[in-house]
Amino acid sequence: MAQQKIRIQDDLWYVRRLVSLVSDAVKVQPDADLFATKVLEDAVFAQRALKEFKELLESNPRLMDRAEYLVLLSRSARSLAEAVSDLASGEGELSRGAATRGTDLEILTRDLRSLAAEIRDLASAALNDGTSDEDVVSGDELSELLRGEAP
Repeated sequence: MAQQKIRIQDDLWYVRRLVSLVSDAVKVQPDADLFATKVLEDAVFAQRALKEFKELLESNPRLMDRAEYLVLLSRSARSLAEAVSDLASGEGELSRGAATRGTDLEILTRDLRSLAAEIRDLASAALNDGTSDEDVVSGDELSELLRGEAP
């Protein structure tokens, strides 16, 4: 189990870094000829990894730190959805380079928002299941945990 936990933490770290990389690319708008295809591929790969991670965490309700992993995964999915949405509607070289894939980006954004909501609901349920009568997370605390500022 310890090996699986380490792998989960490492995998989660990597997915979060990949989401950050896509988000950063959208912010700085590098040359589309060099990076547009790769950024789009990374976004699609990250979406697939997020889905697989969600399924893994969903199927392992007794996993230690599961609620924390779900919170982090939810933030990452939301951050990726925002980055893809910004890429689809933004200005700059990278956004113009991705303009031909506008429909794909809209679908990806919609799917990522749905995935983020599903993961958020799982995280909320996991946080509520993990509390005892003495250790209750208030609605405001839960909202703050799920809101977060970084992927």
